[in-house]
Amino acid sequence: MKIEINFSKNFFEILADFLRVAGLVIFFGTFWLPSGFFLGGDANFFGPRISALEIVFPFCGIGIFLVFFSKIFLKSPRNLCISEIIFLLIFLALQTIFAIFSRDPQISILFLILWATGILAADAGAEFFVAGFFRRTIFFAGIFFGVIFEKFFAHQFLPPLEISKNLLGAAALLGSVFLILENNFFGRQFLLIFYSWIIFQSGNFPLIFAALALFLSVNFWHRTREKKFAQILLPFFLLFSLTIWQFFSDGFFFPKINFALFSEIFFDPQKFFFGVGPGQFLFFAAEISQNFLLPPGIFSTFFETGIFGAAAIFTFFFVPKIFRPQKKIIFSILFFYFWLFLPEFFVLENAIFFTCALIFAEKKINFKNLI
Repeated sequence: MKIEINFSKNFFEILADFLRVAGLVIFFGTFWLPSGFFLGGDANFFGPRISALEIVFPFCGIGIFLVFFSKIFLKSPRNLCISEIIFLLIFLALQTIFAIFSRDPQISILFLILWATGILAADAGAEFFVAGFFRRTIFFAGIFFGVIFEKFFAHQFLPPLEISKNLLGAAALLGSVFLILENNFFGRQFLLIFYSWIIFQSGNFPLIFAALALFLSVNFWHRTREKKFAQILLPFFLLFSLTIWQFFSDGFFFPKINFALFSEIFFDPQKFFFGVGPGQFLFFAAEISQNFLLPPGIFSTFFETGIFGAAAIFTFFFVPKIFRPQKKIIFSILFFYFWLFLPEFFVLENAIFFTCALIFAEKKINFKNLI
């Protein structure tokens, strides 16, 4: 009698499942956390500590690596087509050029590490699509603990953790999209109400406006036989009522731009085409004016990587839809909107990872492995 022992195959399957689950828990549980492994920069360059001057490798990046290695152990077939791979290589090459032409290449080149790590998630889009009990739960838990830390613990640490309300609000808005795309399940109303509250708590009017518009147009961007708007009436009216109340009381935050900075860009060909370098905006702005606010992501990108960098980021948002017609374009539109109105995209390192992982998220047909 011949006995075959297939130990190695079973071992690698178990290891891959463990890495995948651990990676998803780490990523969704810590995407809001700006802390990580120190890479470079000087947070005290201007005197008072400015965390944006310190470059770190966020902890959520470990989750991306673990998910990536899980696919290697399983020897999963590549999900990216040749055209996507070529674009991503060109994108990384452009990031290298931006770093070379920057004011301080030693600082800017560190952002190439972040983009290269984030792009590893492009080949695991189905893993980062929030669907099913497991992913839905850890995504909710990540946002919940992020809000708790931001409200009660962040300002107690030395140095204090500058957790972004806008990033949490953007995650809540994406979480609402994921919930709407799923089939009906017990507790969806609660989660939608919770996410609506987080969006409102961000205090960013463009983000709140996007959520209201998303709810109103749900039957347009999610065409199914099932009418979805009736299911989100309560979250919509809750967010709408809170918005009206806030508008007549304390008001909202609106992104502001210091247009004096543009003159230094437009009249310098190198800066216009290649920018001042990734991570160099604050140094550049401080030389022009002592009073400035962090602009929305699109302007930060333009200042740091020039017109070529802005064009590359814009294309990056729509590449998944271009090469995968079955993918919902709502994700590309939302990330483009975040880039237009939220200062964190792409200034925060964890926002880079968050974007790279979720812009390629897609729901596979007959996706049975929900854990």
